[in-house]
Amino acid sequence: LIVRTVRGWDSVARVEFVGRDRALSELVADLPSLERAASLVDNPLPDTVTLRLFDPALTPEVRARLLALPGVADVEDGSQAVETFLALNDALRVGGSILIVVLLGSALFAIVNSIRAAITARRKEIEVMRLVGATRNFIRAPFLIEGFLLGLFSAVATLALVLPGYQYVIARLGPEVPFVPFVRDTLLLSQVAVLLTALALLVGLVGSAIAVSQHLREEV
Repeated sequence: LIVRTVRGWDSVARVEFVGRDRALSELVADLPSLERAASLVDNPLPDTVTLRLFDPALTPEVRARLLALPGVADVEDGSQAVETFLALNDALRVGGSILIVVLLGSALFAIVNSIRAAITARRKEIEVMRLVGATRNFIRAPFLIEGFLLGLFSAVATLALVLPGYQYVIARLGPEVPFVPFVRDTLLLSQVAVLLTALALLVGLVGSAIAVSQHLREEV
């Protein structure tokens, strides 16, 4: 009855019932030294139900609902561990957001400097193009394309390193920390890769546009 009731809750992802006999067998398998003692006394272990939630933050709410069910003697929810995990998760999100901003700023700075160097190296060619009547857009286009390609190459290199590394981390740590919500959906990972590529292209174009605007204003 408890298992059927809990399976109907929206917050519960998985329910597993472990009978007292099975629990004792698993305990003896883990600790063979208890086999003789287990044969001399009645099974002291209770029937248990193990839950996995979609959101760990719902642990206190689910605990209260479980204690209100008839037949539930006790609930072990690891509240302290859950609170620590949620605090760590929030800290990682904030840190990740800051890291993304820093990396984007660094990438933009690198692309701007790269385009500046290219403009400086081609200053004579730019002057010749200006004298023969080349338009502003014609002069700026190669540098915008260069910034676009820099963004594209950086995205490809990043994905070539990050995606295999992420899959390796999931394969090694996933079974050890099942409570960590690793993204395993191939479609979602593909969407993230597309968004990362689009963001890199945008940064490349913006960086080249800034450099061109700053250094070609007088020349063109």
